[in-house]
Amino acid sequence: MNFSKIMERVTISFLNAWAKRDFELMSTYFTKDVEFESPNVSKIFPDLVSNKLKGADKLTEYFLQFSTHAPDFNFDLSRTTFNKDENKMVMHGHLDNTDIEIDSNFQFNEYGKFLFISINYPNNK
Repeated sequence: MNFSKIMERVTISFLNAWAKRDFELMSTYFTKDVEFESPNVSKIFPDLVSNKLKGADKLTEYFLQFSTHAPDFNFDLSRTTFNKDENKMVMHGHLDNTDIEIDSNFQFNEYGKFLFISINYPNNK
């Protein structure tokens, strides 16, 4: 299996772990120093006005708190496309039961773990 297919499978497995709210499993996909960007970061951690955070523990805590803040936030994998760009998987899709578009970038290390994740909402300012 080539690395592109591995990246897609890891990304889908991660999104499925999110759908189950399995934070322990989600954390296994992160490098120790994973970086994360999302316009939602400051909603959970108001002091992080940059909407960026770093570290597996901090990111796991973010997802845990975000799931409480937005319990219906799920990805509609049936309306999602994945494209490989070197060591990065670019995902475009929609949130479940909405027309809200979402773009995500997942950058991988050589072991198939996330170094960087970004989430953006291109048409939802």
